[in-house]
Amino acid sequence: MSVPFVRPAKSLTTLEGELNQAWPGRGPDLGFITGYKAADNLTGHNPNEKGICMAFDIGIHATGQGISPAAGRDLAEYLRRDANEKFQYLIHDMGTEAEGVRPKIAGNHTGWKWQPYTGSHPHSDHIHISIVDLYWGDDCGVPADVYDSTSTWGVTQYFPSNHGPVSTPPPPHVEVGWVVKAGDTLSHIANYYGIPGRVNAIAAHNGIHPDRITVGQKIRIPGPLAWNIEPQDTLRTIAAYYGLDPAYLALLNGLSGPDAKILVGKTLVVVK
Repeated sequence: MSVPFVRPAKSLTTLEGELNQAWPGRGPDLGFITGYKAADNLTGHNPNEKGICMAFDIGIHATGQGISPAAGRDLAEYLRRDANEKFQYLIHDMGTEAEGVRPKIAGNHTGWKWQPYTGSHPHSDHIHISIVDLYWGDDCGVPADVYDSTSTWGVTQYFPSNHGPVSTPPPPHVEVGWVVKAGDTLSHIANYYGIPGRVNAIAAHNGIHPDRITVGQKIRIPGPLAWNIEPQDTLRTIAAYYGLDPAYLALLNGLSGPDAKILVGKTLVVVK
């Protein structure tokens, strides 16, 4: 108990910052330190040997501005499913208003499947996240480059509808172009871009006959174009596929930059 609290883990303050962006003006969290200082209390809220806290309680608010119960369940599910490499377990009341209280826990010990939580607190007003549980002042056994990582949790990308006014300028008008090679047809080009039903639209956009293209001719591809994100995709690889600047794709999709995390199964806008 002689170790003083110094600060939360940077990974958790990074998450807090992303939540503040996704839900501007949201209500308060329960926070990082619970105040439980019994020597036998094992919890991520205890600071490690360096005084760094390993758990965070995200506030969920049934009334007022902030993360609503429904949004809280969505957030807990997202964290469990898509950000679980960053922490050990989470607890939240995953019951809807119709279902009543149904506290659940998921973590490394459950294979990241939800299981009933039998503790005394239902966690209806917060999501508890633990990077690791420990006794006050223990060596946590987790490397500092893990608990102090400032890499994104992906929250602002996954919950964009909650963002405040966007101050960044709109992306410039961009068109995708294809230089015709021997053997190409408009049908082949349309298939490449995932728009097989728009051969006539491509022809009309270029003022040409659908069956008359020549080698070396540049064909402009009209929008909209979109990409369904698959494993191993990055903004840079998708941009290269279309011959575009990855910074443009990031700006168009409200992402932080060309190396921002993108989520498998989501759709990335390529050209509006």
